[in-house]
Amino acid sequence: MSQKLETLSGIHVVAEALRARRRTMEVLYLAKDFDPKKEDFRHLADTAKVRRVEISRAELDRMVPNSRHQGVALLASPIPESDLGEVLVSSSILLASDGIEDPQNFGALLRVADAMGASGLITTRRRASPTTLAVGKASAGALEHVPIVRVTNLRRALGHARDSGFWIIAADSEGETSLYSPEVDRLWRDRVLLVLGSEGKGLRPVIRKTADVVIRIPMQGRVESLNVTNAAAVILSSRAHSRKIGS
Repeated sequence: MSQKLETLSGIHVVAEALRARRRTMEVLYLAKDFDPKKEDFRHLADTAKVRRVEISRAELDRMVPNSRHQGVALLASPIPESDLGEVLVSSSILLASDGIEDPQNFGALLRVADAMGASGLITTRRRASPTTLAVGKASAGALEHVPIVRVTNLRRALGHARDSGFWIIAADSEGETSLYSPEVDRLWRDRVLLVLGSEGKGLRPVIRKTADVVIRIPMQGRVESLNVTNAAAVILSSRAHSRKIGS
């Protein structure tokens, strides 16, 4: 049976798919009037050994309706899932999402993970956003680079991570431990898996109990909490500062 294909569109999404080469890629479509980056995309396609076809912008509009294709589209297989064991072996910092169903938040979380050096994102098969085209757009192409592991039982996956040498840090607005505490600062020196809860309900009790420590971000203003993407960025930035990454 032939593999189901999907049409990616937009400069960032398509460029990163061509760079990452994790998908099976069939055809790169370029608008005939796509001038600014045409040579860049030709080079990327040739390097990835992907066939190039130039078509009119009207044809692209019909191919990817209701999409800001920006003059470029790529016919390719869905992004492959990654294996939990392989990701655990090769990582020092991982993320896990507990019930993040909004594709915009899921994609933005992937973008933060890529920017802050996380080696993968563990999520569930149910109560989690699928890796749709909207996720790819929201991630600005990070979907192509951050391995995604889908598991049936997140609590069990966290147990495997602990057995592999990871500390399990969960983030919650009512966490007992401050992000900036000496205890958390010490944990950043080891392998860590950071668990983030859903947009509305936060962490499930079973996941909260599984964590080695539940942290909170001290808030100085009147708003009680940050959304999941902003929280991830603050926490991972604190880790980078603690480890002097990128300095």
